[in-house]
Amino acid sequence: MVPVAVGSDGFGSLRVPAACCGLVALKPGIGVVPAELGVTSWGGVGVNGPIAATVADTALLFSALADDPRLAVVEAPPSLRVVIPTNEPVPHVWADEAARGAVTAVRETLTDIGHFTATAHLPYPRNLLPVFARWFSTPAADVEAFVVDRSALQRRTIAEAAQRAERFFDDHAADVVMTPTSPRMPVKAEGWSRRGWLANVAASSMSTTYTPFWSLAGWPAITVPAGIHPISGTPVGVQFAARPGSETLLLALAGQVERHRPWERVPAR
Repeated sequence: MVPVAVGSDGFGSLRVPAACCGLVALKPGIGVVPAELGVTSWGGVGVNGPIAATVADTALLFSALADDPRLAVVEAPPSLRVVIPTNEPVPHVWADEAARGAVTAVRETLTDIGHFTATAHLPYPRNLLPVFARWFSTPAADVEAFVVDRSALQRRTIAEAAQRAERFFDDHAADVVMTPTSPRMPVKAEGWSRRGWLANVAASSMSTTYTPFWSLAGWPAITVPAGIHPISGTPVGVQFAARPGSETLLLALAGQVERHRPWERVPAR
């Protein structure tokens, strides 16, 4: 209905829906886009960012949100080292064949372009309690019904994720990490308001396993279209993440992928 839009992303609310709709979405790092330009919360990890059908439009809207016209220019990136984690963020939740295939296809394109790709084990946090505590405590804060010290939880959780990401990038000389955006095809949109909270949490969390880590770290991440799911017929996306301040680099890499692997502009139908 529109060429571009603004959304908010706490644990993946920009990236996962965009991936399922064949769109580009950029989750900026914390503090890059002023909070007053949208709705941010989620215990300090929520940020506002652009959604669009092309990388150029995503960059243009991002430059307006960040109040920096220079960010609208998408240039070709230098040769990069792109590392692909070999492990899953959540135990016993595996990416399906379509999600894995999208990463493999984009990896081949990156190699052909001239980037160096490698695989490595990413030390995702094993204790998921702080993640779910953040998830549940944020809406509870609206009714002042949650008694945990959220500010302390925020500092501790964000610090741990950022340190893990920093060590991984240092240990593997990584410029960018690539993962699926979502491990599975989207769930059917039917009757979720009539189901219990556990069913809703399970469905949501199974679709957002790859995105929360970068939100907790406060690092920027972008999703780009990378194919069509053979079962659902819905688009599949891959996610690039990089160090704080790398939004321009992510847009440059996404733009290069778009030029070499152009995708159908689904909203244009």
